[in-house]
Amino acid sequence: VLIQRGGSQDQASMFVRAYLSKGLPVYPLLQADGSASLYAGAFRTAEQAQPLVTSFKANGDQATVAIRTGRSF
Repeated sequence: VLIQRGGSQDQASMFVRAYLSKGLPVYPLLQADGSASLYAGAFRTAEQAQPLVTSFKANGDQATVAIRTGRSF
């Protein structure tokens, strides 16, 4: 589940801490252009991801199901 795209590494670290404090499991992945994207979960199908998407949308986020790209940092 893609939560946020295109932030800096510093912003991503700040957002990760904020989400984790709310009990929302996110992790950042560094993109080829140097930006960071925030993701949550890993699922075999889009249908399996829907409960998590719903949780993030209830938090006011624009969460979408996406193929993960990037590397951890």
